[in-house]
Amino acid sequence: MKRRSANRASRTPPEPLTYFTDRDLAKKFPAILQEAGLAVVPYRQVFRDDPTVPDREWIRTACQNGWVSLTHDSATRKDEDTLDEVFRDWEPSGALFILKGGIPTQQLAEMFLEGQGKVERMVRKHRRRQDPFIGRIRRMSRKGGRQAVEVVRWADRETWRAKKRKRRRQR
Repeated sequence: MKRRSANRASRTPPEPLTYFTDRDLAKKFPAILQEAGLAVVPYRQVFRDDPTVPDREWIRTACQNGWVSLTHDSATRKDEDTLDEVFRDWEPSGALFILKGGIPTQQLAEMFLEGQGKVERMVRKHRRRQDPFIGRIRRMSRKGGRQAVEVVRWADRETWRAKKRKRRRQR
């Protein structure tokens, strides 16, 4: 039988993560997460529903506060200027997750909550490495018609730089 390390048993539980929800997730999404017991800072609490705040600004604000950013705006990952700035200026603890899927807010929140354990493990792993990253959360069909939540890293600093170099060579 495998022995447990005395060190492992005496560890304190990790600090809970705080999530920052982008304006595109409206009011219902953060409320559902808060009802589930998560610490959430909605966009409107920081920026008062100002639609003119650029993505890079709210992402930077969340990062500087140690919050995990959540958005449903797929265009964020296609905005090269924003991503250049994000990866250049991000704190080592930076994490942004893009929730994928054209589904109602309630289902989007349920999908996130189902994958939250995976999200937390990924964030903690990257923070130990001081490696900011962008992740993606989506529903995937499995064999037998079952659905599962997929949480994957989409890019970190190194993969973003490699993608940029590849695009430059293709031009």
